[in-house]
Amino acid sequence: MSELEFTALRERARDLIQKARLPGTTRPDNVSGHTITRSTRCVLCDIFAEPGECFYEVHAQGKGMGSQIYGFHFLCHAAWQIEAAGVKRAPAPNKPTPPS
Repeated sequence: MSELEFTALRERARDLIQKARLPGTTRPDNVSGHTITRSTRCVLCDIFAEPGECFYEVHAQGKGMGSQIYGFHFLCHAAWQIEAAGVKRAPAPNKPTPPS
């Protein structure tokens, strides 16, 4: 995969996080990586991973839907992690906002 293709994955991850179609958290409930035995669609690139490929499953809170399972190819998972780490979050309630 070229740097340009990886940059495109990161941009798509950022867009899906902003649209709440992917979780914007660096602390999911659970992450597991395994070799899959049947074709499974990646939530980021929308391409099927084939049997024998490494695939990551992320269990995280979906927007208003409770815990969801998000499946990723290895590099798609990396792109999502980078973009999830960069998401700006609103300050916690009842905590003063530091001066700018």
